[in-house]
Amino acid sequence: MLVAFDLDDTLYKEADFACSAYREIAALAEADFGLDPDGAFAAMAGALSRKENPFDALEAFAGRALPVAEWVRRYRIHRPTIALSDGVGALLDRLKVQGCRLAVVTDGRSLTQRNKIEALGLSRWIDGDNILISEETGADKTLPDNFEALERRYPGEQWVYVGDNPAKDFYHPNRRGWTTVCLADSGCNIHPQTATDAEHAAQFTIREPEELPAILEKIQKR
Repeated sequence: MLVAFDLDDTLYKEADFACSAYREIAALAEADFGLDPDGAFAAMAGALSRKENPFDALEAFAGRALPVAEWVRRYRIHRPTIALSDGVGALLDRLKVQGCRLAVVTDGRSLTQRNKIEALGLSRWIDGDNILISEETGADKTLPDNFEALERRYPGEQWVYVGDNPAKDFYHPNRRGWTTVCLADSGCNIHPQTATDAEHAAQFTIREPEELPAILEKIQKR
């Protein structure tokens, strides 16, 4: 069995990555403009929680124009302080012991996603060839290419995709006969989890990572 995971808001909380970047940017704001770093961070984090633009909030806090383009770049390239969500490490350990092949299929910039993967220590469980990043492969999840690549690599397997975002995570795996599993939002996800139609919806929903093995056992018995 191949179990592939989305990265952001599936294996860790994307808000943690954002807050890690905001702390670095707040330090730059203090060094370059004398802004209070705690206030700068609070302005950006508050905007994130309200689904507003954090850099607009930072400029409003500063009361002046800031080098936002450069700070967006720093946001994308910074080495984050993040950790796997509760239960994810134990889940990956269990799947490896059970002989599952593990993969990541994620959209995003190569450097940004690679920095996250390194910070999370995912090489402990997942081979580098099984980490598919849209900027590197030339295909994001609006296309079937990365799922097809895993099918070619592991023909005849049962394929499972675990993600969080019905807007793009489950459509192509569903159409290709994969089992799809949505990890429910615990209250701090970046993207909403409303599926526009049945093809975009996951076949199963779990609230905690430790619920996944029971689903895998169920599909293995089919």
